[in-house]
Amino acid sequence: QTSPEADLVQALLAEMVDAGQTHVAMEATSHGLALHRLDYCDFDIAVFTGLSDDHLDFHGTREAYLDAKLDLFLALGERGAGVVFADEPQLDAITAASRAPLSRVSFENSGADVSLSDVQLSATGSTFRVATPAGAYGTQIQLPGRFNLRNALSAAGAAYVLGCPITAIADGLRSVAGVPGRM
Repeated sequence: QTSPEADLVQALLAEMVDAGQTHVAMEATSHGLALHRLDYCDFDIAVFTGLSDDHLDFHGTREAYLDAKLDLFLALGERGAGVVFADEPQLDAITAASRAPLSRVSFENSGADVSLSDVQLSATGSTFRVATPAGAYGTQIQLPGRFNLRNALSAAGAAYVLGCPITAIADGLRSVAGVPGRM
């Protein structure tokens, strides 16, 4: 899947504003960024979830794929914030592209802004401790797999950047039940 066409994205955002919504979390796909479907969207936070070979059929090269993802960080300007894994192989490129400050997230890295430790994976979910400089709190997600844990850590990083307290971050992760039809 990719981001909807620009007119639909803008119409959906306008509908949300009319309904009183103040925040929206959305996936900004590399396809959507490259095809300008997300132009004029005012992002406050960009999260880099990784780079793989999945979309080389569209982008042609890893460099073009990375450039599309970096467009999101370039669009932040100085007023936004980025979230990236501390051990991300593309960290130098993201740091160079972003004028916004970057928060780092990590597994078992006490130097990161948000980290997970004491991780216990199971077929039905994971338990762990989530930590920020303000403290640590035990929690869980009800989704299996390390990739879901990685996404949870990314979301925790975005919540941290928004100023959410550690207890709210942990409670928010605990409340995630998944999306029907998706793992």
